[in-house]
Amino acid sequence: MEYRRLSEELCRAHLDSARVWNRICEDNSTRGEYGVLLWLMLEGEGAYSMDIARHFDLTAGRVANILRQLEAKGYIARVQDREDLRRAKIVLTEKGRTQAKDCLEDMIEGHRALIEKLGEEDARTFVRIVKKALG
Repeated sequence: MEYRRLSEELCRAHLDSARVWNRICEDNSTRGEYGVLLWLMLEGEGAYSMDIARHFDLTAGRVANILRQLEAKGYIARVQDREDLRRAKIVLTEKGRTQAKDCLEDMIEGHRALIEKLGEEDARTFVRIVKKALG
């Protein structure tokens, strides 16, 4: 198989449709505020900032900035750890939970629009391949 040629083809398709890719990536950022909100919602019990950094492969400084922004918007709260008073667990507020649900719906809609163009068989294949590549 000509992996180089296929990679070039994929890059060209990506660049040719940059507007679409940029919209999907901006709207559904998984390493920014929305990604953290969604992950916290799926985690359910909250998480520590180091867990967020590890999961998203982000620096402690980037996580601190994201958490500061989310806290300023009223989406998260910091709950002091009873066993270690130096640590705080990050939990979603009701406003944050609502925003996370809205973000998830936006993400699902963005993906739906993308895979709808493929048709049922190709969409199933695409999802299978993406899951394999990311897994």
